[in-house]
Amino acid sequence: MTDDAETMTVRPWHRQFYLRRGASEWKSDQVSDAGYKAGVEAIEGFVYVGTTMFGSPTRLSIRTHSSDPGPPQSADRSAEVTITGAGNLAVLNWDPGEPCVGEVELPDGPVCARVSWHGTKQAAAHEDCEVGGERSSPEYLVLDVWPSAEHE
Repeated sequence: MTDDAETMTVRPWHRQFYLRRGASEWKSDQVSDAGYKAGVEAIEGFVYVGTTMFGSPTRLSIRTHSSDPGPPQSADRSAEVTITGAGNLAVLNWDPGEPCVGEVELPDGPVCARVSWHGTKQAAAHEDCEVGGERSSPEYLVLDVWPSAEHE
């Protein structure tokens, strides 16, 4: 059951965008090779999220839950991280100087976040995959967030 959901369009660049909780520090220079391979990495309250296309607008749905919603039924792939820190979760484009795309209220304490990627094959075959463009990516991401068990 989804407690709350919000959909927005993020503009990744170099196949990435970010999430940042509250006043967490910008840590894009600390993303590991394992994080790039997994497509997501949380470094405390800063989160790297990877995309298939280089820079086309990409739809992101964030769904908050009171507990683990269970694995996605139709995603191409998914991965989980734990986000620490306090405050709301801001969705940010690639450049730290660009304005926030949106913000989602989170419960207090650490949260689990599962990113699910959909439409990755269509995005990889898209004519703008390697260069980015103004047309929307066929890929879309779902971010499910719920309180972490370590907080309960």
